[in-house]
Amino acid sequence: MNTLNSACAMLFAALLVIVNSGDVAAQSYWNLGAAPAELASYGYTNGSMFLDDDTATYHVAEFVPHAGHKPPEVAIVALHKGDARAAFVAFEPAQATDGSGASVTGRRVAAAETERFNRVVFPALARAYPRLAHAIRLHHFVYAKGRHFQPTRGYREWQESTKTGHEQTLLDLLWLRDIPSQPFAPHPRLMQGVPAEGLPATIAEATRERAPLEISARGGSAPSVAVPPMAKPAVSARRERTAGTASRGIDLYVDLSHYSRENLHEEAVAGSRNNGIVVVAFTGEEEARDMHRIVADHVRAGALIRSVMRAAPEAGMRFDIYYNGISLFRSKRSSRPPAGSLDAELKPIVELQSIDIRMAEKQKEIDELERKIEAMDRAFELGDDPDINK
Repeated sequence: MNTLNSACAMLFAALLVIVNSGDVAAQSYWNLGAAPAELASYGYTNGSMFLDDDTATYHVAEFVPHAGHKPPEVAIVALHKGDARAAFVAFEPAQATDGSGASVTGRRVAAAETERFNRVVFPALARAYPRLAHAIRLHHFVYAKGRHFQPTRGYREWQESTKTGHEQTLLDLLWLRDIPSQPFAPHPRLMQGVPAEGLPATIAEATRERAPLEISARGGSAPSVAVPPMAKPAVSARRERTAGTASRGIDLYVDLSHYSRENLHEEAVAGSRNNGIVVVAFTGEEEARDMHRIVADHVRAGALIRSVMRAAPEAGMRFDIYYNGISLFRSKRSSRPPAGSLDAELKPIVELQSIDIRMAEKQKEIDELERKIEAMDRAFELGDDPDINK
């Protein structure tokens, strides 16, 4: 799903499958034509520039939110011109809630940025592409102009499973309005406040876990690169194994509905490593809490379930279960779990976990015995050494 990191892009469907074709102009639903070299170097096939100012070079590009989605959507792709510590957009301090439900100081998109988007950026887009003048939803993806970075581990896994060609973004925003006559506003979560790690403000923040990458300006996907080990997730889902404790005392619930699908996947992968389980609920809060109560029963019985993550609702997907860093349903598009089946799907995973944990404990005992035997053998060797026992 951070990613966080990933420049912790926000919840708004930044897991993109870019349209690829030899006849790109014919394939462009929005009549954008082939992407210019600079935009193509980030992996976009169709698109064009509509604004170039002191802040960024702005392009409009086609993408599909997930495999099979038709028709493609459009995104504003901003190639940020500032240095590593220059803000992508204007932010201001705001109260937010961390993964444990505690109040923390976060940030939100500043009113000045919203005013600038409606006064400068969107009018330029509407002039260049009148067809988009009536849009009520616009994605806004930020990259560093002329700079490229390795993807996080989770994003690379997504690229491999979906054949996504575009480079991972540094920041994702989503602009919304109810009717075309209204001005745009950021997604409500971006107006209320998000923990700082979920809304990276600069290149330096967005690339803490991503090394620089040199690629040539061209179309298609970025070259395959080795992905460095992923650092500790921004929202830790780790919990100690607990038994006989009320669910309220082992609160595993984490609201990550503001995370992009890919960043949430990264969190779930990280949180479920080393024989752990993470449950992701693609539902509203009430149903997610119901799933949390089911999970709490298993935790009281001794299961090592580290987190229940609430994700943004997704069509056809009620929940997913991650075990030992692997999703049960992410790659099985034809066998998604039905609603109400969480307990049935969870039980065999809990049983497998119990076996794996016991085996791991036995292996530790075996390793310790082997170390003791080696020490004894060494002691006997020294005891037989004539030079030592003169």
